[in-house]
Amino acid sequence: LFVSGKDDPVGSFGTEVVTSVDMLKKIGINDIKMKLYENDRHEILNELDKETVYEDIYNWLIEKMK
Repeated sequence: LFVSGKDDPVGSFGTEVVTSVDMLKKIGINDIKMKLYENDRHEILNELDKETVYEDIYNWLIEKMK
């Protein structure tokens, strides 16, 4: 699971996250999910929509535990 803020300058505004996911897919890793959160910066767990971020992470974990 790759999650990041779309306005995060550390990840080049999402482009580095997309590049990382693409590289992993190229080497055969296909069980990857990525979500870029609009208007969020680097600390997505402290943004105004943090409840959504926590819920998305929680739901991903529950799905993986099945």
